[in-house]
Amino acid sequence: MRQSSDSRATDMFEYPFDQYQRYQDVRQVVDVIRAATGRDRLTILDVGGTDLAERFLPDDVVTRANLERSPGVQLQTDGTRLALRDGSVDVVITVDTLEHIPEPRRSAFLAELSRVAGEYVIVTGPFANAYSPTADHLLNAYFVSIAGIVHRFLSEHLEHGLPDPEATCRALGANDRTIMMPSGYLHHWLPFMIIKYELQRMHGGHEISVDLDRFYNHQAYWSDHRAPSYRQLIVSAKHDQPDVLSAIRSQFSQEHAAEAPDLNGVLAMWHALRWKATISAYTDEIQRLHAHIARQSAELAQLQREHEQARALVHGYERGRFIRFMAALKRFAGS
Repeated sequence: MRQSSDSRATDMFEYPFDQYQRYQDVRQVVDVIRAATGRDRLTILDVGGTDLAERFLPDDVVTRANLERSPGVQLQTDGTRLALRDGSVDVVITVDTLEHIPEPRRSAFLAELSRVAGEYVIVTGPFANAYSPTADHLLNAYFVSIAGIVHRFLSEHLEHGLPDPEATCRALGANDRTIMMPSGYLHHWLPFMIIKYELQRMHGGHEISVDLDRFYNHQAYWSDHRAPSYRQLIVSAKHDQPDVLSAIRSQFSQEHAAEAPDLNGVLAMWHALRWKATISAYTDEIQRLHAHIARQSAELAQLQREHEQARALVHGYERGRFIRFMAALKRFAGS
């Protein structure tokens, strides 16, 4: 039995906000394309993706290609050689994948996506700019220094470097058929990423994390398509489609910004909770130290008592030996 669209939407709000944001972007673009073509169902190739594409695009025919073999992957490939005919799928999408490909192979990867796409290519992910590389370095420093873990995907960002957005647009085709839009307002994205991982480390933090995702996805998604952004959403048309590209751009316009909640209150509340937790941790540690000192003091007092007892025994022994010596000396003198 197929879930209702309202039920699916409710479930999707519980996805981690970073995943929801990127796939909801793709969904919005595909919805505009579908409406423009007048077709109920499109063929979609997701290169480097997961099952999230099928979940966010349940009315389309989605084929998944990935280098790693896993359930649901129909094409196992690195994306530079796709066993598909030219223009054989309506839309090719690649979501947060390009930055994981070594820089020398990115042009071939993008050319292959463009080759098999019949109408559109959608590329989303972090790109090189004045902000995103710094965000990656800060987040990596948090993972390594505080969380004590090495984040595999983030490490690949740093190893390969983020893609050049202008070079990406050129590789996909004519500039007048390619648009690029910001996604993932950085001043929200970075602190929310850290909050999410901090919650995962806390006892009972999972439920709070889901509530935070639901709040962000429902309330803040639309307003976070503004600069400075962590991601860029690039849409390239294979043919002249100015009206469709204009409709896509309008879909992510800043008309929604006025409806945005003030997330500074959420961030301030989180800082207050973290300070409270930090102070509580220090208080607990001080109490443990006091208890440890008390135990050490008790042990020291016991050692002092035992020492005094030993001294008394030695003194008694020495006194008895002296008395015996004097007695013996008296006997010797009287003999």
